Amino acid sequence: MPTDSVPKHVLVAGATGRLSELVNVLLARGHAVRAMTRDRGSRAAVRLRRAGVETVSADFDDPASIERAAADVDAVFAAGTAHRAGPEGELRHGGNLAAAAAAARVPHIVFCSGDGAAPDSPLALFRVKHQVEGHIGALPGAYTILAPVYFMENLFNPWNVAAFRAGVFPSPIAVDVPLQQVAIADVAALAAIAIERPAEFTGQRITIASDALTAAQAAEALSRIIGRQLNPEQAPDRRPPARAAGPLRVARGRRAPRRYPGAPRPLPRGEMAHVRSLVALPASPALHAVPARARGREMSERANELHATADRQVADLLDLVATLDEETSRRPCPGRDKLGDGTVAASAQHTADNYERIADFLTASRRASAAHAPPKHGGHRIPRFLRSRGHGSAEHAEHGPSAGRHDAPYTADNTDLADLTRRLSTTRDALRQIAELTDGQLDAIPPDGSFRFCDGRRTLEQVLASLLKHQGHQLGALTAALV
Repeated sequence: MPTDSVPKHVLVAGATGRLSELVNVLLARGHAVRAMTRDRGSRAAVRLRRAGVETVSADFDDPASIERAAADVDAVFAAGTAHRAGPEGELRHGGNLAAAAAAARVPHIVFCSGDGAAPDSPLALFRVKHQVEGHIGALPGAYTILAPVYFMENLFNPWNVAAFRAGVFPSPIAVDVPLQQVAIADVAALAAIAIERPAEFTGQRITIASDALTAAQAAEALSRIIGRQLNPEQAPDRRPPARAAGPLRVARGRRAPRRYPGAPRPLPRGEMAHVRSLVALPASPALHAVPARARGREMSERANELHATADRQVADLLDLVATLDEETSRRPCPGRDKLGDGTVAASAQHTADNYERIADFLTASRRASAAHAPPKHGGHRIPRFLRSRGHGSAEHAEHGPSAGRHDAPYTADNTDLADLTRRLSTTRDALRQIAELTDGQLDAIPPDGSFRFCDGRRTLEQVLASLLKHQGHQLGALTAALV
């Protein structure tokens, strides 16, 4: 039960995201949780409802939906959205959240920002976080700002798999420099305490760090645990432009390396131990953490590598769309002149649609394989309705042997860049299912004609690799058009 013996009704925004651990903590401590999600039909939302969580549909771009979601709750927990929406999107979403919280008369809001937030930060991401904190601080109700440092769980991002396979422990900074880090479990623990004790935490901005280790120290510990040598290496160029890459873009073709701003300030170990004792949680498994999907099922490195490629490509496309304006949208796209009006905007819209088709193909394939026994060749049965959604050669020349002008109305005039960005963000989330594929599923052979590159001989892994290679060519054409 909560430490003050008063169960709270808490709205958690982003309950299916990276800080979803907070939901488990709140439920375990006797609180009622309402989860705000953009898709109540998603697998993550279904799992939440099975755990006893109320789910409500709401979007940070729709303040009225947030206000409805926040009605009659005791507290709201939310975090920044820059990794999905970029700095401008996070600023807009932060303003919408503050306005909705004020309209719903939320008694207490706990907001997760970042320790590097400052008005003079060299990175737009952290300047925006500082502005959002200002919006939250101006609310009439109580507020608490949590400012975590670098997440320990970043080590297990999919794009680090190749480094681990090569015996490398990847580090975002020099391997002999201590990096302040925090376990997500510790952020969730402190958030729960702040929610339970608003009187003690009102008006506070709290930096959260669990430890400060060099990459060399962390590599030594992890090597000892897994029984295999990992050599620390600073590799900012190994980090693909995944979730944080769009907001951190500083110039075309270059990205700011992820570094904790300012000199390292090691935190006394006893401080987080005290927090853990307050919340009555076991110590977080700092260097023992593993991705959730690796618990209870085989984790496919091949699937992770495919997902890292897809995620990097969508992030690049999001970056590119963010640079478009009226003039650049109408530039001709060399090699894509048969696509709609042949403009950059038309090609960007078509490329985004292709990622949606890939996500739909995967979703339908996995559903069909779960509902029916696989055919003798071991492949997935793909429902016929996919052809009516642009997956067959009849509707879309890009997916068939013909090479005529596309019938889809891809033009600069009918391209809504804001909507395109939202759709890409949603598709990016949907493509996470690639990382959940098992080696057995990757080795299965999809039926001939069920999707582009499905010829009855190629495995699902080969089909996905070919699709992503094709998408890479489209991204290359777009990039060349804007140089």
